[in-house]
Amino acid sequence: MSCCTLVYKVIDSFYEAYKVLGLGLDEEMYCSLLTKEFSLKGLSFLRCNDLKTNYNNEIFMSGFIIDERIMALIKSRPSIPEKFEAWLFNYFKTGKYPLCFLVNFGANKLDIKYRVYRPQVELGLSIAGG
Repeated sequence: MSCCTLVYKVIDSFYEAYKVLGLGLDEEMYCSLLTKEFSLKGLSFLRCNDLKTNYNNEIFMSGFIIDERIMALIKSRPSIPEKFEAWLFNYFKTGKYPLCFLVNFGANKLDIKYRVYRPQVELGLSIAGG
């Protein structure tokens, strides 16, 4: 599956979960619905429950590894502190997944943030220029 198609299907799944469930529910509900959405779209994925972090001694995330190229981290909080967001993206920058989504269903709107690392290698993207 091309990178563009994969990313489109993943983002579309986030919006489908939002359309069905709205905002502010338990993370488990979003993860359950996303499991169904990813399956319906033919995506290969692994669900990761309770991804452990050392941020304030808290087990912080549930998420997915999608097509062995994308990590999607799911939250439902009124806000995610910028300090944590920076730490999280730096943490996953050292991992093997070149694209990381941080999706928050708990704010006053669906909040999807992402970072891309080493895109030309793992995602098959071409970067213009020298």
